[in-house]
Amino acid sequence: MKKALAFVVIIFTFQSCNQENLSITDMLTQDDWKLETLTVDPAVIVNNVAITNYYSQLYDYDKDNTIRFRTDGIMITDEGPLKGNPNDPQTLSVNWLLSASEDIITAWNETDTVVYGIPHLSEDHLTLTYSQRDTATQINYTFTAGFVH
Repeated sequence: MKKALAFVVIIFTFQSCNQENLSITDMLTQDDWKLETLTVDPAVIVNNVAITNYYSQLYDYDKDNTIRFRTDGIMITDEGPLKGNPNDPQTLSVNWLLSASEDIITAWNETDTVVYGIPHLSEDHLTLTYSQRDTATQINYTFTAGFVH
């Protein structure tokens, strides 16, 4: 029994040491990230109802999408098994760059650039924030997206 307990302690110690040694880039690039939560502030009005849980408004084919940050500076979004339009490409690629302070990701392609804040990152959870301005209402919305492996 003591040997088994010692083995378990050694395994947990080894795992926690490995987790502490992971860099921000390592944690970002180790696996696909799946959207788990998405909130918006201020609330968006949908059918006269104020919505802050934007995830609840997504279609199932959006909820199964994943993103992968590759070490070569490419971020791949995968449509997952469900697609809203079967003619849409399965994957889309954009460039990404982690800031020197390691708290901002800039993603871009030929036509668009998005800046994401990283308020939280652990080995299995990622939170990104980004802002979007509604040009019709001139309201700035802040989205907070939670991802898991």
